[in-house]
Amino acid sequence: MTWSGGHWRMHKVRFAFKTGFIVTLSFCLVQLVWLPRPPYQRRDDVAIQGALKRKADVIDYSSIQALESGPVAKSTGQNGAQRKLSSESEADQFPPNFGQQRPGKFNNGINQDVGSARFDRKLENSRASFDIPALITNGQDQETPGDKLKREFERFQNHKRKTRLQQQKGEPKDETHQVFVQVNRTRAISALFNDEHDISKNRNDFSGVNGQTVNKRTLPFEDPGYVWREDGLGENGKGVVVAPEDKNVADELFKKHQFNVFASDQIALNRTLPDHRPPRCRMFRYRHDLPSASVIIVFHNEAKSVLLRTIWSVIVRSPRHLLEEIVLVDDASSLEGDWYRGWLEDYISHLPVPTRLLRMPHRSGVVGSRLAGVSAASRNATVLVFLDSHCECTEGWLEPLLDCINRNSTRVVSPAIDSISDTDFSYTFIRGIARTGGFSWFPEFMWTHAPQREMKRVWQDAATPLRTPTIAGGLFAIDRKFFKSLGYYDPELHVWGSENLELSFKVWQCGGSLEVVPCSRVGHVFRSKPPYDFPGNPETVLLRNNKRVLEVWGGRIKHLFYGLTPEYQAVDAGDISSRIRIRDELKCKNFEWYLENVYPENILPLNFQALGRFMNEGVNLCIDVLHATDGRRMGAHLAVNACREGALAQTFSWNDLSQLRHDRFCITAVEGDNHVMLLECQDVHYNRLLTNQQWQYNEQIGTMQHQLTGQCMGLKKKLDKEVMKSFVILEECNSLSTQQWAILETFTEITWR
Repeated sequence: MTWSGGHWRMHKVRFAFKTGFIVTLSFCLVQLVWLPRPPYQRRDDVAIQGALKRKADVIDYSSIQALESGPVAKSTGQNGAQRKLSSESEADQFPPNFGQQRPGKFNNGINQDVGSARFDRKLENSRASFDIPALITNGQDQETPGDKLKREFERFQNHKRKTRLQQQKGEPKDETHQVFVQVNRTRAISALFNDEHDISKNRNDFSGVNGQTVNKRTLPFEDPGYVWREDGLGENGKGVVVAPEDKNVADELFKKHQFNVFASDQIALNRTLPDHRPPRCRMFRYRHDLPSASVIIVFHNEAKSVLLRTIWSVIVRSPRHLLEEIVLVDDASSLEGDWYRGWLEDYISHLPVPTRLLRMPHRSGVVGSRLAGVSAASRNATVLVFLDSHCECTEGWLEPLLDCINRNSTRVVSPAIDSISDTDFSYTFIRGIARTGGFSWFPEFMWTHAPQREMKRVWQDAATPLRTPTIAGGLFAIDRKFFKSLGYYDPELHVWGSENLELSFKVWQCGGSLEVVPCSRVGHVFRSKPPYDFPGNPETVLLRNNKRVLEVWGGRIKHLFYGLTPEYQAVDAGDISSRIRIRDELKCKNFEWYLENVYPENILPLNFQALGRFMNEGVNLCIDVLHATDGRRMGAHLAVNACREGALAQTFSWNDLSQLRHDRFCITAVEGDNHVMLLECQDVHYNRLLTNQQWQYNEQIGTMQHQLTGQCMGLKKKLDKEVMKSFVILEECNSLSTQQWAILETFTEITWR
């Protein structure tokens, strides 16, 4: 076949067109995937716009750029009429501590000098081309808002030049000058409305919420003149070390709140936190029209700085157009003469985000208070986000949650929850793959590692949301309509406990799904025990809440839980007919389906060779996980105690993997130590190896022999904190009675199948 000149030219044109198309497409894909995500807005722009919107009857700026170019003296409303600017002090636009905002910070953490330089250039250009009219009130000339804005930023520019020259000459910084001049754009623009925020005032003379000037040294989170420093206490998520002379005060506050309030009070409300999201998360781009959210925060006797830091972390790290409002619910706090009697209402009225406060007339618990918050939440918000009152949101926390729900409204999503120390408020990021949730034998929520099947589903990607059988109840987001279709929470769950299990079970069984979103990270203060009292007996409250959940959603498996914890038998669950009716109307699946399809890695003793208490016949004492060293479970040396019928702490399952299992812990022989410890169970299905957790019970002679070493389980007496205990050990097999064990079975057959 021969090619004519026309054919060759046409071939070249097609080739050039295809090549150009491929190059253009490749360039677009590179921009979409690899380039850094542009910021939504400056954080201080968000705050300023929120304040200006609420003051629309005084000033009506068409955009924030108009403010940067210089405020106008007149604005045109919907009817075309012109209005004069108000000369009165607008003290209600910014809260007293809003000056803690860092200078020039962007949503994505760009260096502050970039933002300052950009604004400086705009300000310089505006001076020659924009004439700011004088503000005339009562016939007297006064300093215009534009003049005040210029004056503040000229000061800031002079400070930058002076600092730059000092650095070039190697001179030390002028700390006194820095205290008065190192301000951010928000502080300068706030001077447009409120002379009380003038940075020329001494930082120890500050104005309270009611405008009263107090001359005293204040804590960083209370001081409107507080100057952010990169090495400030708590910055970048670091902890605070309490000085020896302050330890007694800190200890007293710790007893009151069960975390170090003294350390929290030294930390700025909007302290910096490092961005430890998986790298791919920073490349994701989200739709601008994601559904908006109402953030609901319930608190009871909460510490001042901790609650305010939670609120501010939501405000400064959430895109303003996605944050509809914040709803605070005070669950009948009982601290007498404390700060949130009237003060809190006034404080939140100055916030740049609409914030409302509900006061419960009596103690309603987590469920009752959250349901009140749901009822009060704006109908404009599609998504409800629940947070505890002792959290800190990190950069980019909200968008991933809303994006998941926007894709599928039946998804209930939780952020990856990091840890904030209760002793020094250091922020610890959970590295690697996010953890998922499960439940114990009680049942009670517990953290678990993501199973191998789930890791394969997401291709080992640390940025992909993980499906989880349960979620922690304190932090999650849910579509409002889907939440309503599920019947919200069970309103008869009292105080605290089981509400997260109820939600987890019915979401999965009724057609939804639960996911942990690694690109959303929120820190939470984990306390060793609650600082408040339960109305009634705490154990009875938890048992009743759990029984209501099991009766509705547990199916036949509920009898297993009742057998493991006989105390359930004496508890009245109350009327559950309305909850059963919702379950039947939604045609929800049973609990057996849930265990088989959602949580096949569950730790329930469904398959066992024996289930009950293991009693040593030499001393007639049973292995007790609560009688171990220091009263610990994980990593504790096992000991024996008086046998108690139906005691969950003494119940073990000798399962089909030859493990002696109590909940998620297994009796483990430690190499190089003859003591037997309680460690997290290993899954031999995945390891495919004999482990140090496998045992063989000889029913004829009553010995429990370790398969790997061939040694037998015995007893040895030893002092533990001046108390003589009999500890479980490994020793050479012999005919001593201390090596003979009897199994006092709880179940002889599987009655729940």
